[in-house]
Amino acid sequence: LMASSEEYKKAFVETKETLLPVKEAFKPGIAQAKLPYLAIAMGTNLMNGFPDGSFGMEKTTTRAESSAILLRLEGVLKKDATSFDDLNELRMVGIKKTNLELVSSLTTGKTSIADISGKRKTFRNGSGSMLFHRLIGVNVSEPKKKKSIYTSLFMTDYGQDKYKNLMLLPIFQEITILPKKQGFDVGDYKNGATDMNGSGMTILNNGLDKKYGYLTIPNIEPAQFFAKHKNGVKVWLVNYVDPKNFKGQYNMDDGSYAIIKNID
Repeated sequence: LMASSEEYKKAFVETKETLLPVKEAFKPGIAQAKLPYLAIAMGTNLMNGFPDGSFGMEKTTTRAESSAILLRLEGVLKKDATSFDDLNELRMVGIKKTNLELVSSLTTGKTSIADISGKRKTFRNGSGSMLFHRLIGVNVSEPKKKKSIYTSLFMTDYGQDKYKNLMLLPIFQEITILPKKQGFDVGDYKNGATDMNGSGMTILNNGLDKKYGYLTIPNIEPAQFFAKHKNGVKVWLVNYVDPKNFKGQYNMDDGSYAIIKNID
């Protein structure tokens, strides 16, 4: 594919730091050298992984599966890289660290989530700090916007129906919480991180976190959870917002910030 088009070469570069909706992305992790190949394969629908949530990187491909992939490849070669919506989303997450503008009516305007990715926010109560990584929206209520490639990673069918009826947009944020206080608890995070940084809630999705291997703050005994991760823990949290009437801001220690608001 890369030999066939400059656009695929560009897609290869832009997906080097994307997130793939497969369990290997969380455990054991995917080497950055392999990530673009898998991103292009998934983004163009050449390969989609298995029902258990894995991409199957260690599995052997049968002759029949190889033949099917080659047939799909013939069709992909006839199309431009930009014609694949899922690949566009993976490219956006790789560059901008968010997919919001593809899957919702929200925009970061002249700011960027990429500007705050990897940046620190110290909790005002002195209990610790956090690092911000990514922001992923899952569209369930805006039919004119793209359905996210990350939908099955974070949401059950029940959850999709629930928030569709409520006309809300689930936004999932990936952060690393770095406890400093002895006995750090979820309240220290919620009360310590002002603005959107501290607004995340525990993800309740009927075990999808276990299926794919990502962590979220538990509702039961969160203090024990943080005690096990005294040196820091990467977690996913969620907000449910009205995409038509929402404005929020992330402010980091170094002065960088990102604003999220309705595109209108």
